[in-house]
Amino acid sequence: MLAKDMNLGPPLSPEASSTESASPSPSSTECTSPSLFTLPSACPSEIEAIQYYAGLPSSPRLLARTSTTPWEGPNGPEADIKHKRLGAVFNHKLNTVWEDNVALRIHACLDDMGVKWTSTDVFRIGTVGDSSDPVILWIGVKPNSLASEDAKTAAFRCLRVLEEFNITDVDVELHEPSVFRSAGPKLLLPVDSSEVTVDVRHPLTHALGLSISTEATPFAEGTGGIFLAKDSNSSDLLLVTARHVVFPPSIYPNNKYEYTNESAPRHNVVLLGKKAYSDCLASIEHSIERHKIMVDHQTRVQQSING
Repeated sequence: MLAKDMNLGPPLSPEASSTESASPSPSSTECTSPSLFTLPSACPSEIEAIQYYAGLPSSPRLLARTSTTPWEGPNGPEADIKHKRLGAVFNHKLNTVWEDNVALRIHACLDDMGVKWTSTDVFRIGTVGDSSDPVILWIGVKPNSLASEDAKTAAFRCLRVLEEFNITDVDVELHEPSVFRSAGPKLLLPVDSSEVTVDVRHPLTHALGLSISTEATPFAEGTGGIFLAKDSNSSDLLLVTARHVVFPPSIYPNNKYEYTNESAPRHNVVLLGKKAYSDCLASIEHSIERHKIMVDHQTRVQQSING
């Protein structure tokens, strides 16, 4: 499952929203006290945690769920595991209040508990072959960061938030997703100046003077400087650049930026902004045309020699 940081539930369809109204949002954004509801006595077993989401490509691990429906595992060594499926949510009361109300309350609740969440989504999650699938608030959590009992408490606190909006037909599930960061191919290795591809390769190598930009402001471009090791014990490299390259002053205030909250959206730096990419593409196309002319010329020369 691709996890998008701070995902506010794209499966919810605004145009298919229910006309039912939810209760007004409580004035406080804090979590409900656990004393106001009773938690179930058991957490998922190890085999349930591993096999609960069988069939989903990312194979996430179940941490906790509020549903009281018993999980049915395989009955024998050759028994088939029931596979899960994901579906979009339409015509539901949650559609009308998710992004501007419920999602913010859920995020605040998780933050208040210190949960290192990576995503919050709303799906229909059911078993392949069933006639209908229940609506689930699906919360991704950073792997190995939350104990089972704490995950169970967090799930039921989030359920309580839903109930405060008169949403009583949605369950909550916490899972550890397999997160894959979106990334492009590795930079090319520099080549000798005598190589025929040197001109087209240079902007895509790790040579000094890389043209960089950001995903948020691809129209603002600048140059990367030198690479520095993060520390003596790390293999991570840091690229030094000027602040205005990644935080254009016409858009961002001159405040200190420090990425400390792993659940917060990243400010991604990319190789080549809009203009640099267009220039690089034009350069490659020009080089191809130049080599085609040379090939045609050399072919005619060879044909004339061969008579």
